[in-house]
Amino acid sequence: MKIRFILNPASGRAIGLDVLTSVVRKVFSSRRGIFEIRVAKDEHHARVLSEEAVGLGYNHVFACGGDGTVHHVATPLVGTRTVLGVVPAGSGNALARAMNMPQDVEQAVAVVKKGRIINMDVGSVAQRFFFTTASLAIEAPICRTYNTIRLNPRGILPYIPITLFEYMRYHPQPVTVRTKERVFKTSPLLFTVANTAIFGGSFVISPYSEPYDGVFEVCIVDEVSFTGALLAGFSLLRGRLHRTRHYRSFEIQQMEVERPTEGLIQLDGESLVAPSRLTFRVLAGALRVWAY
Repeated sequence: MKIRFILNPASGRAIGLDVLTSVVRKVFSSRRGIFEIRVAKDEHHARVLSEEAVGLGYNHVFACGGDGTVHHVATPLVGTRTVLGVVPAGSGNALARAMNMPQDVEQAVAVVKKGRIINMDVGSVAQRFFFTTASLAIEAPICRTYNTIRLNPRGILPYIPITLFEYMRYHPQPVTVRTKERVFKTSPLLFTVANTAIFGGSFVISPYSEPYDGVFEVCIVDEVSFTGALLAGFSLLRGRLHRTRHYRSFEIQQMEVERPTEGLIQLDGESLVAPSRLTFRVLAGALRVWAY
């Protein structure tokens, strides 16, 4: 057995190298194999370490951090036999929650002994993969601003003032959506393609999403008044956004979205500039993941 643990020491709920080393020794004390811990200098380094592990024939690669760390560690594993494991240590931990991974480090590492491997769906857009959610409305600038925060606390609390700040300067961009079943135009406040139920902290965006059913849920809240936006925000915090009259959703396997200009999107809690024309695709069962 060959396992590489890739540790992000700068994650929202950082795990110490000493703690992880002690846990790995304890969990695998009776096992023969290579159990290696590597500390990532940055996101690019995390991806390089993961890609290297695949090339060296490692059976399992663990991302020890938040959804951003998972994103970069998981990307080289798509379409390979190497299995992704997650030791949740971020602010959101959306994928870890979808896999029922415990917050306890020892229990998360012990998934190799007690858990199961599932074939998880992966999203593709703008020549990038995503594993939890992708968004192209106000979610993207909120993620960009949140990720610039260097002071504590992280968690959910900073989202409230950040969301209000971004809402006051956000101008919904008209988009045209094309799927096999429908074509429509909208100027959304929220527009998320969901593989998992939550994104960012504990915000439930798509309560019925499962990361192994071969489809994604497209979740939209159209442009609303300030009062409507406040109600939507509180409903999102309480996990009830899907019950509001402004919310609508539908399933896709592929979707094209066109907007007037290039702009921000968010993938797994990280923002980037993407082209005006975007094609979202589901790669069914493309990633092997440890789960409880």
